[in-house]
Amino acid sequence: MKKWFGLLFTVVAVLTMMFTAPVAEASPIGCKVALQADTGKWLSRCRNCQNAAKPDTATVHIDLPTDDRPYAQFEVVDMGEGKIALKSDTGKYASRCRNCVNGGAYPDFLTIHVDNPSASYAQFTPELLPNGKYALKADTGKYVSRCRNCSPGSAYPDTVSIHVDDPTNAPYAQWDMIYLP
Repeated sequence: MKKWFGLLFTVVAVLTMMFTAPVAEASPIGCKVALQADTGKWLSRCRNCQNAAKPDTATVHIDLPTDDRPYAQFEVVDMGEGKIALKSDTGKYASRCRNCVNGGAYPDFLTIHVDNPSASYAQFTPELLPNGKYALKADTGKYVSRCRNCSPGSAYPDTVSIHVDDPTNAPYAQWDMIYLP
């Protein structure tokens, strides 16, 4: 009986560590990733694709994040305390940008314009959801999400805003994080 109790205690301890460990520690720090939306398309940096204050914004329109499309690949940078930054092919970081998209459906959109990711708006907390997808929580407590027709005049219908309160019932705020070689 003592042996079974010890085994049960060990299993509970391991499961507790697995489910309470910061997701950023399990994220591919230093690796490149691609983020696939619920539509099957991939998040990418898009230059001059939206009527925005910053030239590089995020859209969801790429069919495959191949080597010839580095703008759909992001390096995961560990920012500590369970947070990450996403470095683009230009060397700039994805960040929350308030009122940067003219006429946007929401005040916060994802842009790629920050040189130094130490600012809170350039850091995200990845949360592993029960379905194996990730949600990316911004410094506002809201989540990065695909947003259809939210940016007037956008070159693509799906842009990326930060407006979802709870990603569990919002597939457009859930991302498949695919590790790239």
